[in-house]
Amino acid sequence: QKVGSVPSGQEDIGIRCVLYDSTSHLIEGRTSIVYAGVWNVGVYQSKDGGESFQLIEGSPVQPRRMAITTSGQLVLTHEKGVAIYDGKSWKDITPNDVKGEPFCGVSTDASGSGKLIVSMDQTRRNGKYFVDNLPIYRTRDNGGTWEKVTKSPDWTTAPGWFKNHGFFQDAMSSLQMDPHHPGRVYSTDWFSIWYTNDIWAENTTWLNIPHGHEETYIFQLASPPAGDARLFVCSPDVSGFRVTDPGQYPENSFSRSYNE
Repeated sequence: QKVGSVPSGQEDIGIRCVLYDSTSHLIEGRTSIVYAGVWNVGVYQSKDGGESFQLIEGSPVQPRRMAITTSGQLVLTHEKGVAIYDGKSWKDITPNDVKGEPFCGVSTDASGSGKLIVSMDQTRRNGKYFVDNLPIYRTRDNGGTWEKVTKSPDWTTAPGWFKNHGFFQDAMSSLQMDPHHPGRVYSTDWFSIWYTNDIWAENTTWLNIPHGHEETYIFQLASPPAGDARLFVCSPDVSGFRVTDPGQYPENSFSRSYNE
């Protein structure tokens, strides 16, 4: 059933995110409070289980992702930073050293400790993408103070071509705190999934989970009649691969990256 009170937003982007507030009461078994982030419009809220929505006054107009704290506050990443909504008003909680920059990933701690994490989004300056190893920030007081996470990849489980090209949390899209393992955090990026077992460590180490998750677009395949190459793969962003063993990840791609 289409909800008429929420606009479609910008044609090529539309509704960017939807979130159910798990801390709100139920209406006939449904979560009563629901949020919808509409690109170039703002954030809409429903208090009747999605029957109707109203635009929240003062909401950032280019929302990306949302999360709920255990006290019911809405945390929103957007094109110009990070904001929190307490049910009455919005507050800018963007880390001071990156005010005005785009953010995307966000996750809150299920323990109700005031801990949350956010990640910056890719951006383009002077005709070039800034996407490599995007920063993650952490806070223990719902955005009152922030720390930039020191992080490094452990390439043990990563495909060879990830390591050889240095693909680590490029164009990071989402973050998720694991409610079953305090401190563990997962991140998704252009190509795969990474995780650390302690986001609060002084230096965090991230492992890759590639099998069944590694993502590349495949435009064309060719299998030569002779030679040791079993397959040639044509792919955007990383050009493609020369495959000698279909059961193993290639060690290299044809090209360095999307900026070349």
